[in-house]
Amino acid sequence: MMRLVNQSVNRIWEDYDTSKDGYLTLAESREFIRDSFGNTSTSVFSDKDIEELFARIDTDGDGRINKGEMAEFLLKLSN
Repeated sequence: MMRLVNQSVNRIWEDYDTSKDGYLTLAESREFIRDSFGNTSTSVFSDKDIEELFARIDTDGDGRINKGEMAEFLLKLSN
């Protein structure tokens, strides 16, 4: 399971870490969430929903998501 999660995280970073700094910002995460769960015009997630989800994934509270935080979040979703 962990291998699949790590592959998923790496793919997310390839596609959405546009700054290539090793983190996802709120803006980059917004694109990922909307692309994954609905396009920008019909997204089921409001900006507030995305901000709340971002804060839940960003467990160290530094304002950006690292690969470890994303992996932990994806593992929780799979259980």
